[in-house]
Amino acid sequence: MKVGKETKLSDLIDLVSNIYTYDGYVPSPDVLSKVQISDIISYLRISHRYYVDVALGGLEATIHSVLEPCDEKTRRVILSFYTTYRDEMFTHFRYEEEKVFPYAEALLAGERPEAVRVEEEDHTDIVEKIDDLKNIVTKYLPAGCDPVESIALLKQLLYLSDDLRKHTAIEDHILVPMIRRMERENR
Repeated sequence: MKVGKETKLSDLIDLVSNIYTYDGYVPSPDVLSKVQISDIISYLRISHRYYVDVALGGLEATIHSVLEPCDEKTRRVILSFYTTYRDEMFTHFRYEEEKVFPYAEALLAGERPEAVRVEEEDHTDIVEKIDDLKNIVTKYLPAGCDPVESIALLKQLLYLSDDLRKHTAIEDHILVPMIRRMERENR
């Protein structure tokens, strides 16, 4: 990833590392002033591609593998919930890619674009529903499922849940405050 002229790569790495290392980390205004919003958007776009192309694809393959020996009702319940979750995540990412990021880039360019909804609450469902999926998998997987594959699935769900919390923290505690600051400056 290429960073903007004013952001040092080390500042961006430090910021993202602190989010991933310290639960509840909220960067100070001084820390935020060291990175450019364009670099945060670039990082988030790369993250979205990772979730769509790698994480969810791997998760879906593992779900299908684990569910293979299960009865039809169990497969239907878990796959239905997963499919709904995946589609909601895609919709959420698409909104950010098509509305929020271009809005922020327009503000950065000094334009006064029509306001878009940029709210922290929008991320709660994505994180909570992955936890719901983990709970459904834990509850409905019959004892006859391969234990190694079942553990692999639960590990993927736990990792994705934690990673999405960090991703959400970057959006809520870095991107949203940067957008709010630019909105004030562009009035």
